[in-house]
Amino acid sequence: YIPLPCNSSTSNLTPKALCSALDLSLETFLVSYSGRGISSKGWGYSVEAVIKANKISKRPIALIGLGAGEALDSIHDQLKLQSNSVMQQIKLLGFRSNAPEIAAACHCAMMLSYYPGETLNLTLIESLMAGKPSIATAWGAMGEVLRFGYDDPAGLSVSISNGVPSVSDAVTALTRLANDEDLYNAM
Repeated sequence: YIPLPCNSSTSNLTPKALCSALDLSLETFLVSYSGRGISSKGWGYSVEAVIKANKISKRPIALIGLGAGEALDSIHDQLKLQSNSVMQQIKLLGFRSNAPEIAAACHCAMMLSYYPGETLNLTLIESLMAGKPSIATAWGAMGEVLRFGYDDPAGLSVSISNGVPSVSDAVTALTRLANDEDLYNAM
């Protein structure tokens, strides 16, 4: 459990305060990801995308994972074997009562779900309510609600190929949002 400077629903956690609490550079681009930690919610693909995006991004990127489950347990075990720099990029915070405040403090949300029958995930709802862009697959209702394919989308879409999300698309979306302030502000 990582103590953070917000313990009430009236708190306004800022990106810099969250970076400071998580021992990240204050310039880090924060990406929230929350929900049940099951494989088809795309957790592993999101971790892979953040690690790859950090290799080419001008700005550091960190994935802030909120939730628990079998897939997250596996990712946590794999991260223990990684370098400190990789561990700095991925922060798995588990279930917490202040998840909406943490998600709102992040710069964007990501949901690379390929779960059959997917509706709109809590991660994306939190992002929409906070006025933040999303990086997501257009799976189920997600693409419709995020207006992918329209002139005013609420983020960037990630394609699904052979039944899984495109990590390459996710890397491109992450680096575009993290490094292009005009694009980010337009979302």
